[in-house]
Amino acid sequence: MKLRLYDLPEDRIYVIVSEEFNERLMSKIKSKFKTFTKFYTVFGLNHATFNKWKKARQYPLILIKRMCRKTDISFNDLERNTNGIRSGRFFSKGKFKSTVIYPKFPIKLSSELVRMIAHMLGDGCITISKRGHYNFQYYNKNKFLIKMFKEDARKVFGNLHIHESNNKGTPYIFLPSPVTIIFLQLVKDFHSNTSRIPNFIRNSSLALKREFLRCIFDDEAHVEFRKNQRRIEFALSNEIMINDVKNLLKDFNIKLSKTYKRTDMNGKQKIYFYIRNFVNINKFFKEIGFYHPRKKEKLEKIIKNPGRKSYARGETEKLIINLLQNEMLTVYEISKRLERSYINTSAFVRSLSKEGRIDSIRLGKQKLWKVRI
Repeated sequence: MKLRLYDLPEDRIYVIVSEEFNERLMSKIKSKFKTFTKFYTVFGLNHATFNKWKKARQYPLILIKRMCRKTDISFNDLERNTNGIRSGRFFSKGKFKSTVIYPKFPIKLSSELVRMIAHMLGDGCITISKRGHYNFQYYNKNKFLIKMFKEDARKVFGNLHIHESNNKGTPYIFLPSPVTIIFLQLVKDFHSNTSRIPNFIRNSSLALKREFLRCIFDDEAHVEFRKNQRRIEFALSNEIMINDVKNLLKDFNIKLSKTYKRTDMNGKQKIYFYIRNFVNINKFFKEIGFYHPRKKEKLEKIIKNPGRKSYARGETEKLIINLLQNEMLTVYEISKRLERSYINTSAFVRSLSKEGRIDSIRLGKQKLWKVRI
C-alpha cells in the first residue's frame, strides 16, 4: 500500500514546496511562457494571488499539478520536494487555512500507521461537518495509549500540532484536517456500525496484522480475571467488523467462541465473542497481547495463575498427539506435561487408542504410548 501526493483530492489540498524547487519551478515557467503575464492568462490566475502563493511556497494541488505538467517536472520530483501540506479549497472565497502537516510521500504502510488506523476504527471519531470541516479525534482514558498515539502520529505526519482536550471526563486528541483527508483516502468508512478492516491490512504481513489486533483489542476488549472465570471478551456494535477481527485472529491459530448478541444498559446492541481456555488465551498472550497497561497486567495474571487449565473441544487430543509425535510417553508423563489429572488424561488416551490414532508398547513395567504410523 502506497498513498501518493497525487492520490489526494486536488481541490482540497495546498502543497508547500522547498525553496530550491520553488525557484526552479519559477525559472521553468518563465522559460516556457516567456512572461508571467502570459502564464497568468493561460492559467486564468490573478497576479496578486499567485504572488502570495509564490512567496509562501504554497500552491493548490490542482494548480501545481498543472504547472508541473506544463514545465515537464516529474511527479516524483514534486513529491521529494514537498515539505508539508495543508487543507483548503482552491475556489473558496473564505480564508480558512488548516494547520500544516509534514508527511513524507509516498506514505507507506507501517506499524505506526496500522496502529493509528486500528485505534480510529476502535475509539476514534472521524466526521465531516455540514460546512465541510473535517474532525479527527481519538478518545482514551489511558494516558499511555494517548501518548503512543501522539508519537505514532508524529512519525507518520512529522512534527505536527496536536490539540488535546477533554469531553465529559474522557481525554481526547484532535489532529489537523489534512490527516482526516489522508485517512479517508485509505479507509473510506469509519462509521461505528459499518466500517471494515481495510484489505491492505487483511493482506499484510503477520507483524502488521499483530499491531492492528493489539491496538483494536486495547480499545475494545475486556480481560476478565476472576476465581472461576478467565477470558478475554471483544465487543462492538458492528457485526461486520467482528467477523473481520475473528478472521484476522484465525491467522494466528487462535480458536474463538461463537458470536453472541446482547443489548446494553443504553439499549444499544452489542456483538461479541470470547477467547477462552488456557491454550487459546496463551496463544493470544504470545502472538498478540496488549499495549494497554492494565489489560496487559490482567492477561499476565491469567498466564501466571491459570487456575484449572481448561481446553477447547478437541484441543486435548491434539496436544496429546503433538507430544507423542516427538517421543513415547506414559499416561502419567502426558498428564504432567498437560497439567491435567491422571484419570482425565487416561480417558483421552483410551479414546485415541480406540480411534486407532495411537498405540502402546511395553518397556519393562512401563506402558508407553506413541503415534500410530
